[in-house]
Amino acid sequence: MDSSRSSTITGIIGVLGLIVAVSSLATNRLQPQWAYSIIIVSTIVLGMAMWWGFSPTSFTRVLTVIRHFTESYPVHFVLLLLIFGSAMFSLLMLLRVEDLMNYKQIVPITLEDGDVYNAADDYPEIYLDGGRVKAIKESWDCPGTLGAKKCISFTAEKGKGEITTPAESAGAYLTFYDMPIDFSKYQAVTFSIKGESDSGIANMDIGVRLVTDDPCIAGRHKEVVIRELPSLKRIGYNIQDYWEVVTIDFGEFTILPFRKPLGKIDPNRINKIVFFVNNSMVDKCPSETIWIKDIYFMK
Repeated sequence: MDSSRSSTITGIIGVLGLIVAVSSLATNRLQPQWAYSIIIVSTIVLGMAMWWGFSPTSFTRVLTVIRHFTESYPVHFVLLLLIFGSAMFSLLMLLRVEDLMNYKQIVPITLEDGDVYNAADDYPEIYLDGGRVKAIKESWDCPGTLGAKKCISFTAEKGKGEITTPAESAGAYLTFYDMPIDFSKYQAVTFSIKGESDSGIANMDIGVRLVTDDPCIAGRHKEVVIRELPSLKRIGYNIQDYWEVVTIDFGEFTILPFRKPLGKIDPNRINKIVFFVNNSMVDKCPSETIWIKDIYFMK
C-alpha cells in the first residue's frame, strides 16, 4: 500500500476511534436510545470505511487484504482490533438495557434528593442496641463510569442488636416531590446495580419500595402508602460485582397497609423510591456495599 492509502487508513482509524469513544461515553452518560443510535451509526461507518478502503470482491480477496494489511501495518491492525473490541463492548452494554425500548415513555429520576436511613436510629425504643441491620453512606460518585456521574451507594452491615422486629430495615432513598409518578399510568421501574461483599456476592440481596410521601407531615416519617418488593432474588435477579440492569414490573409490588390516613393524598402518587436491606438479608450477608444508578420509570 502506498503512502496516500496509509494516510487514508490512518484517518479512518482516527475517525472510528473518536466515534467509538463518543459511543462508550454515551453508554454511560446518555439515555439508552441515543447511545443505541450512535452505535448503529458507528457500525454503518465502519462497514462503509472497510468497503471503500479494501473493496473486497470475494472471501479470498478479504483474507488476502487482511494478510497484506497486517504485514504492512501491524500497528494499524492492532488499533483496529482495539476499536472493534470497544465498539462491541459498548454494544453489549446497550443490549442489557434494550428492554427500555419497548416502553412508550421513560422518565429518569435525578439523584439529588436522597440519603441513607436506619430504622434503629428513628425508633431506638424498638430496635434495641442499635438494631440488627445498619446502613452507612458511601461516596455517591459512581465507580467504573466516565465523568462525574452520581449513583446511590451504601454499605449494609449486621448490627449488634439482639432484640429487634421483622420490620427493621436500612438502606437508601430518593425523593422526587416535584416530579411524582402516577402508579396507575406507568408499567415498570428500572435501574442499574452492582455490589461487593466479603461474604460472597451469591448471598447479596436488596428490596425495593415505591412510596407515597406526604411532604406536609413534619419530621422524617412522611410515608403514607408503601408498595414493596421484598427481594430482588424473588423475581430472579442476583446482584453481581459488575453493572447489571434490573427491570421490575409494577405487578411485582405488593401494597402494604396504610400507615396514616390518606386524607387528600392520592395513593397512586409515587414520590419516593427506597432500596433496603432487612434482618434476614443481613443474616445471610453480614456486609455488602451497593451501588445503584440510571433509575427510570417507564410507561
